[in-house]
Amino acid sequence: MIAVILAAWEWSRLRPLSNTIPKPMIKIFGKPILEHNIENIYTKMEEIIIVTKYKEEIIKEYFKDNYKNTPIKYITQNDEKWTAAAIRWITLENKTDILVLNWDSIFDKSDLEKIISLNGFWSLVKKVDDPSKYWIFKQDENGFATEIIEKPEEFVWDLANLWVYKFDSSIIDI
Repeated sequence: MIAVILAAWEWSRLRPLSNTIPKPMIKIFGKPILEHNIENIYTKMEEIIIVTKYKEEIIKEYFKDNYKNTPIKYITQNDEKWTAAAIRWITLENKTDILVLNWDSIFDKSDLEKIISLNGFWSLVKKVDDPSKYWIFKQDENGFATEIIEKPEEFVWDLANLWVYKFDSSIIDI
């Protein structure tokens, strides 16, 4: 399995902290946010790919080419935004599962281990009281996700997207 961590964009919500370092490198409890998640997955990964752009040299200098002997590669994202654009440039040397996660939340190790252990396509979600504040998965009558709706004005469901996905290698072809 490989992990793809999306850490490319500047965004502005953490300024002035992010004026000099990329947000994934802001420290919480003594280490960068990005490292918390890498620490929770590296033992399960053949490789970690970090998609970078804004102040990417800081991320590359910190992690270099491995994390505790798990190889790290970097892809510089172009000007396209969002998850699909970020993973479009991933190439796989063999058929393997892919874990995709955003850098900007610290995910519980047990949640990450659970999604890693599952077969097929999966996403971490959280039941929320006010779906209008989140990206919400709309479901069909069998409980399968049919679309993701950004901050729906009307109730469609109450499962918020946590931006962690598990795919098999066919996602690259799709």
